[in-house]
Amino acid sequence: MESIDMENTLSLNSEVGYQLPREIILRAIGYQNPDSAGEEINDLITEYLGLAIIAADPKAIYRSTSFRLVGDDQVELLDGQILTSEMLYQTIAECEGIIIGLVTLGSKTDAAIAAVSQEDAFCGYLTDVISSLLVEILAHKFWQYLVSELGSQGYRATSFVSPGAIKFPLPEQKRIFQFLQPERIGVTLTESCLMEPSKSLTVILGYGKQIEPAKYSHDCSTCDMKDCLIRGIHIDLAESNAGY
Repeated sequence: MESIDMENTLSLNSEVGYQLPREIILRAIGYQNPDSAGEEINDLITEYLGLAIIAADPKAIYRSTSFRLVGDDQVELLDGQILTSEMLYQTIAECEGIIIGLVTLGSKTDAAIAAVSQEDAFCGYLTDVISSLLVEILAHKFWQYLVSELGSQGYRATSFVSPGAIKFPLPEQKRIFQFLQPERIGVTLTESCLMEPSKSLTVILGYGKQIEPAKYSHDCSTCDMKDCLIRGIHIDLAESNAGY
């Protein structure tokens, strides 16, 4: 399949984190009813949200490619890399090309989480959760940017899919890193296929002129992880206009 030529690195603005709806943070730390949170916990969220935003140095990298479907679950990229994933295969089956990208908060975020954790375990946990949500809202912002860029050329886009999700094995990160080379923005892969810095997210979307456009940056209906920390956050972010 033919594809357009898109490749770039971006610096993102961590202050978009201030647009994170407070109820999303409260739900993420266990408050099923966000209204039940007292003044003390809300003050801590304000403090450590600010710390997480200051610590972050977010960047994104992306590269487009044509692809070829192989068998029932393999996607062969233009450079010969083959990704094996039923989820990816199903998501891009009707697309003309794909964009592979990565968003990271940078190494200072991990250092900040570690420093806070040494002083207070709960505050360290809170900083960790907020940082996870921050990388998600930045990925949401990144998706909006790509949708806009593609739209200017007459293309529609799918939601993101990521290694580690259902039907997308984590070891596929190895092929993605070989193709994308995110070491250029300071992200490396361990032997167990975890990323360093830890608050990093690999994403892939498909695009085409005739496909049904996605409404959200991530489609939770395709995943059965009911206890996922960020389940439904992308709908909440879209409906609250966070990141716009």
